[in-house]
Amino acid sequence: MDEQSFLDLQAQLSKLVAALEAKRLEKDLLTAKEVGALTGLDHRTILNRSALKPHDKRFIPFVKIDSSRKYFEKKVILRLFKGRI
Repeated sequence: MDEQSFLDLQAQLSKLVAALEAKRLEKDLLTAKEVGALTGLDHRTILNRSALKPHDKRFIPFVKIDSSRKYFEKKVILRLFKGRI
């Protein structure tokens, strides 16, 4: 196997691993609309609470991945809203 075909194969494998990891993250992370559907709150309320200071008791932690869109961890949302879900 020459070096170029090895590099092509390595690039394809890297893309495959990245795609598999992205699928795993999609299942663990929710958008504000998905959190709203799960909790019964409006998605704008979710986004507004994620903009509060972290020490505020209404703050909802979030993650940003490769964009300006905020994602929320499913396990954190379930823990925060366990009385409402």
